[in-house]
Amino acid sequence: MILEKCLETLKTRDRVLCKCDNCEKEFTRLLKNIYQSRKERNSSKDYCKKCSCILSINKKPQCSKQYWSSIEIKQKHSESIKNSKKYRDSIKIRNNSLEKNGMFGKKHSIESRKKMSLSRTGKKQSIETINKRKKTISEKPKKISINSQVKSFLHRELNWYFKIYQRDKFKCTQCGSNKKIDAHHIKPISIIIKEKLKDNLFENELDKLTFLKEDKDIIDKDLKNGITLCRECHKKIHYNWGSHNAKSRESDKNLL
Repeated sequence: MILEKCLETLKTRDRVLCKCDNCEKEFTRLLKNIYQSRKERNSSKDYCKKCSCILSINKKPQCSKQYWSSIEIKQKHSESIKNSKKYRDSIKIRNNSLEKNGMFGKKHSIESRKKMSLSRTGKKQSIETINKRKKTISEKPKKISINSQVKSFLHRELNWYFKIYQRDKFKCTQCGSNKKIDAHHIKPISIIIKEKLKDNLFENELDKLTFLKEDKDIIDKDLKNGITLCRECHKKIHYNWGSHNAKSRESDKNLL
């Protein structure tokens, strides 16, 4: 039942207030959709979404929860969608970046985060999914960063790390521990590399690496940019310990 008056002044795309003729619940709906539903049912009565599903359960079994309890039906429905040309075409032109993404500039509430966490708790990936991921990782070409290549050069060719340990008698310079020691760059090697490459252009990665290998600050022949630290002291110096690009705190620059 439509509760709005003066329907003649309304357009088909306007929302109108209705009352369900089955449960008497009030709801809003597009006037166009109301006329279309009446035509399909060949009736002047209006129903809310819930009542419409219940009353049309014989004609539309997919409106029932029991219908979707079958795994075979779910798989069949999924395959029919994925194999359709309309779906494949829509995937090609889909763009959910920046403002077009529904969550752009928004954050999940604490309640939503808890629900998401609970929904994933206890779930395990199938063996098929794990094998697919392993295959993807193995086939993907591995790109070694310039930072890693320089550190490898310092370790394998110049033996820089061992020289630092040897100079500091294989002990932490902060607490004196000799367990789990690391050679720490006082000025991070990543920052040195950025400064050296800032105003230089190279044709390829090999030329870039060759240039860095010949730089005196990278080579650090006098071992001025290195100290020995135990793992615990090393963690305290790097505020983002565990990152691929570890950074030192501002307060630790006095070690230079």
